[in-house]
Amino acid sequence: MPGLSKVWAHFYRDKAKYKNNKYNHKAYCKGCVAQAARVVLNEENRALSEGRRTKIRDIPEIEASVVERMSNACGTVVKFGSFELRTLKGQVETLWRYLRNCSYASEAAITQAEQNLGRAEPIW
Repeated sequence: MPGLSKVWAHFYRDKAKYKNNKYNHKAYCKGCVAQAARVVLNEENRALSEGRRTKIRDIPEIEASVVERMSNACGTVVKFGSFELRTLKGQVETLWRYLRNCSYASEAAITQAEQNLGRAEPIW
């Protein structure tokens, strides 16, 4: 059995399966999770300046809470302020296509996705 695809370097892989799919796991784009964490951090900074909060969490801690919230969500979309984070089907080609069009993915990740999707043989 082959190892995990290189695409997983750009996604969080949940232990749970996607919807009723017995093969593919839930996946969350790392770029999108980082954006959700920035939204949460901005909300926490605003709450701190207004005296509604006494301390700020760091980005890795916020990202972990975003992933946990996604994992526990009933639906496939969770709102963080005005930003919507989506749960994706952890199928390799689906993830490469998502990554190619993601506004929050790094240039290197987008390039890697474009290269992979342009090949006759996918990079696993």
